[in-house]
Amino acid sequence: MGNVVPIVGVILCTFQLSSPYKVVCDCRKQRDLGSLNPIPLAVSFLNCISWLIYSSVKGDFYLFLSVFAGMFISSFALITAIQLLGVHGRYKAVGTLEKILLVGLTVWVLLCSCVVIVKDMDLTMQILSVVLICSSAGYYASPFSSILTILRTGDASSIYLPTIALNVMASLLWTTYGIFVAGL
Repeated sequence: MGNVVPIVGVILCTFQLSSPYKVVCDCRKQRDLGSLNPIPLAVSFLNCISWLIYSSVKGDFYLFLSVFAGMFISSFALITAIQLLGVHGRYKAVGTLEKILLVGLTVWVLLCSCVVIVKDMDLTMQILSVVLICSSAGYYASPFSSILTILRTGDASSIYLPTIALNVMASLLWTTYGIFVAGL
C-alpha cells in the first residue's frame, strides 16, 4: 500500500498538469487564446517549480515525478499564452504574466539562497513547506482570477472544468496519503 498511493498520485498529477494541453494546442492552432485564462498557466508553471525544488531537497522521488511532466507542459502552455497575447496586442495581460513570473521566481531564488545559508535542514523544510502551501493555494485559486469577468458576463468558459476535477481528485488523493500512509 505504501507505494500504490504515490504511484497513483504520480499518474493522477501527470493527468492533472497535462489537462490544459489540448486546449492550449487548439489555441495555438487558432492563433488565439479565446476565453482561456492565461493566469493559471503562469501559476501552474511556478507551482511545478515549487514542487520540483521541494521534492529535490526532500529527496522524494514520487513528488518529483508527479510534477516532472507537468513542468514541461506548463512551460509550453505559458510560452504559447505569452506569444498569443503578444500577437493580439494584449500587452497588459503579458505584463501581468511577467509580474507573476518575476515575483514567483524571485521568491524561489531567495528561498534557495536561504537553503544554502541555513544549515538546519528541519528549519529549511519548514520554510519550504510554508511557501509550498502558499504556492499550492495560489495554484488552486488561480482559475478564479477571472471571477469578475465571469460574474459580469455570466460566461464561465475561462474555467477549464477537467483541470478543476483533476485538481480535486489529486488533492483528495494526496491528503488521504498524508493522513493514512505518511502519518501527517
